[in-house]
Amino acid sequence: NAGSEAYVLKGIGLSDRATSVVKYRCRIDTTIPAGGFFLFWGGTGVVNPNNHMGFNLSADAANQEVIYLFDSNSVTIDSIMYYKYPEALVTNKSFGRSPDGSETWKQQTSPTPGMANKE
Repeated sequence: NAGSEAYVLKGIGLSDRATSVVKYRCRIDTTIPAGGFFLFWGGTGVVNPNNHMGFNLSADAANQEVIYLFDSNSVTIDSIMYYKYPEALVTNKSFGRSPDGSETWKQQTSPTPGMANKE
């Protein structure tokens, strides 16, 4: 949360297609404090239903997938055309904004779940 106020996650959604029905909808009353972080997991095996999206992201750039973040009214809040970044398609690698909250995306040398990106 790069904002100056806390953000309530309940009702936000994630999908890999703008034209798809939201594939994941947050059902918990979780708040990200200003400057805070929250981790969502991808894949089909349920790790934690509160932050597990329940769908896979394609590592094939030809699929031209985009990750969309929607508010509770299904209006797009943010997105990334990750297929344009070959370094984001590497399995089990961390990819994030650098510096945090900026418009620039890059592969991180070390994953930092729940913390600021190091790059």
